[in-house]
Amino acid sequence: MSKHLTLPNILTLFGIFLAVLAIVLSRNSYIATLLIFIVAIIDCIDGKLARKLNKVSILGAKLDVLNDFLGFILAPILIISFALNTQTTLWFSVLIIYIIAGLYRLIREYFRHSESHFIGLPTTLTALILLSIFHVLTLLNTYLNTMAHTLSLVTFILSVLMISNLSIKRLY
Repeated sequence: MSKHLTLPNILTLFGIFLAVLAIVLSRNSYIATLLIFIVAIIDCIDGKLARKLNKVSILGAKLDVLNDFLGFILAPILIISFALNTQTTLWFSVLIIYIIAGLYRLIREYFRHSESHFIGLPTTLTALILLSIFHVLTLLNTYLNTMAHTLSLVTFILSVLMISNLSIKRLY
């Protein structure tokens, strides 16, 4: 077995697989969202396991950034975009802001990495909040126009929180 093929890296690769699967299945918002929640659980486990087994590596850190981008930045936006089936300038503008803010946050954390706390709202939490609000609005049978405006506002606020200087203690 390769020295890079550690259990934490295998878990991260499995998370990447599930994130890509969520993207492929993003037209089915319930299944895709379930996959993203599983990716979030794996994301919590892989890093903690790497630190516990003393298997932290540059490859693992880079795989984690890819996993976070696919699972917590790209997939949620695609899931919501397909469900909204809207092409408003507002949603597209917020979508671009969310992607850029998410990338900025991921790169900033990659270079800043701290064992004790995050700076800015973590992408994992951001995606779970965004998808949860989306599904609550869906369950409430919210009109698509109202949902699009509400999700645009929520997505913008979450984007700002991702790149903020807000200090959040690591739970794992």
